[in-house]
Amino acid sequence: MKSLFLALFGLATAACETSVTDSAGGGGTGGAGEGGSGASSSSCSAPAGPPEFALGTGEDCFEPLAEGQTLKLLAGPQGGYHVWLAVGCSDCGPSVSLEWLAEDPATNELLEGAFFSQQVVDLSGEWPSAAGLVVGMPGSQYDEQSPPLPPGTRFQIHVKTLSQPVHEAVVEVEVGEIEQWNPCAEDPNHPLCGFG
Repeated sequence: MKSLFLALFGLATAACETSVTDSAGGGGTGGAGEGGSGASSSSCSAPAGPPEFALGTGEDCFEPLAEGQTLKLLAGPQGGYHVWLAVGCSDCGPSVSLEWLAEDPATNELLEGAFFSQQVVDLSGEWPSAAGLVVGMPGSQYDEQSPPLPPGTRFQIHVKTLSQPVHEAVVEVEVGEIEQWNPCAEDPNHPLCGFG
């Protein structure tokens, strides 16, 4: 049943995505459960001594992600919550098929109410990377019975490649303060504007 739910959720998410970065190109960002993926990182600097494969954070550029780091929980315009994920891979080629999710560090299982994501992401820049990937988190701004995770809650971001070469990484981080994320404030023509 869980597999069926994840498959149906993936189809629903794909239908709502604002600008999925796929093998055909493109880029952009989105909120939790609201799509979004892979801002171009061609104007971003490479980290010092970049590894073959690494997890980071950042909406526009790859920012290194440290074990135990606190990440702002972003409240998106469609009522969901998310944190930003970025990935870098020096041996993946121009695009990579990825899956990622937020896990409970005690069980290594998907957090209840979180979202599983799977897509092809374009990599670009001096060190091939992509930012602005959405890690869908539990909670709904429109449902009091579905609160967001409180600040200080520990969780894992787990990412693996579904294409060659095989890479997998997990980093344990912490929920920070909630911050409103509204792309419409900067761009009234953003694809998510008008959805709440």
